[in-house]
Amino acid sequence: MRNLFVKIIFVSIMISIFAGCVQQAPTGNTTTPALTASAPQELRLATTTSTCDSKLLDVLNKKFEETNNVKY
Repeated sequence: MRNLFVKIIFVSIMISIFAGCVQQAPTGNTTTPALTASAPQELRLATTTSTCDSKLLDVLNKKFEETNNVKY
């Protein structure tokens, strides 16, 4: 009886693992909009006060804005 219980638990775990690893086909509109040289989009960022106080955020934001055409 114990051996059957162990097998059932093992099979249940394996099914759960494989079900989580299956990639589903995309649904709906799968086209992406074309990237154009438009005005920067606005991005809201949440962070801790330590990155702001250390001025690290200022350095990272400048590079991120230039690279991704967004405005902080």
